[in-house]
Amino acid sequence: MAALGRRVFTSAELGAVSARSCSVVSQGLAVMQRQGLALRLGHGLWSAGAEPPGQYEVVPHLLPKQRVYVSFTSALHLH
Repeated sequence: MAALGRRVFTSAELGAVSARSCSVVSQGLAVMQRQGLALRLGHGLWSAGAEPPGQYEVVPHLLPKQRVYVSFTSALHLH
């Protein structure tokens, strides 16, 4: 997971960097979830660690084929 350089990732991305099949990656992530090392966010979407990621970390992964951004209002709220 560290090779991806971010906290939120897909099982397909992890499979690509680890050269493992999707099945092996999914099984490994399920074991890690039981141990509190990973958190399943949705179908094929995972987060490293037991704490849920921030909402702005997840947004780009919800619509991966579309450009997404944080609105000006949301950015002001964060600031």
